[in-house]
Amino acid sequence: EEPVSSYQFCPIEYPGRIPHYSYFLSKSFVHEIQITNQIPLSKAIVHFKGEKIELLLLLKKLSAKLLIDRYAIIGYGANTCPGRLIEKNIFNLPVVKASIKDVDVVYTLEKTSYGVVPATIVESPNTLTEIWVSFLDEEQLRKMDKSEGRMGSYYDLVKLKNYLITFPNGRILSPAYAYVANRRGIALKDGKPIALKSIQAKNRKYYAMYEREMLKTNSTCERGESKQFLEFEILTLENELKKFEETL
Repeated sequence: EEPVSSYQFCPIEYPGRIPHYSYFLSKSFVHEIQITNQIPLSKAIVHFKGEKIELLLLLKKLSAKLLIDRYAIIGYGANTCPGRLIEKNIFNLPVVKASIKDVDVVYTLEKTSYGVVPATIVESPNTLTEIWVSFLDEEQLRKMDKSEGRMGSYYDLVKLKNYLITFPNGRILSPAYAYVANRRGIALKDGKPIALKSIQAKNRKYYAMYEREMLKTNSTCERGESKQFLEFEILTLENELKKFEETL
């Protein structure tokens, strides 16, 4: 159990400090979630205010939506940083560490209004990348949509095709949703995306940089289109999203 202040978002260190474990984000603290193989996520144990409690019971105790009433959305950039989530007024949120196969996290071409080069995802055969999955309720999803500029000029919420996302308990996430920088464009160097060095990945194919390096390089990059580097379907209506199903 750590204070959120330990994970404040700093743009120059994008995507910010991220816990190395699955966590439950309350308004002031980051609480570790212990997940056991072959045990449903709702029965995972949360370290909450000096006690150990099942996630299902904690959500009920806080009068928060259960996992089956939430949307499982892949996070890979600043949306995995507790401090950034709190800035978006999103809390009482389970965030589960997972892995995605054949995908890597790379830089977009355009900077944000607060001066960072943000991330998106692309296909990368045989690469296994560390990601987090946020379980957003309907109100939290609306806040995330607004902050990501969904249906505007920044990110689209998409359904990923043919990529394997695995939770620590062995469960496969399907369907898989993520925000993708479909409108920003991907930063290319010699025709290839540039990966985020701060994100852990095995068998990485692309050259990787830290944010400080990318800020100096971004202006010389070429533009790539997300649809050329990733298979996805853009979601335009709320009823196109399915809520999480708790099965193994």
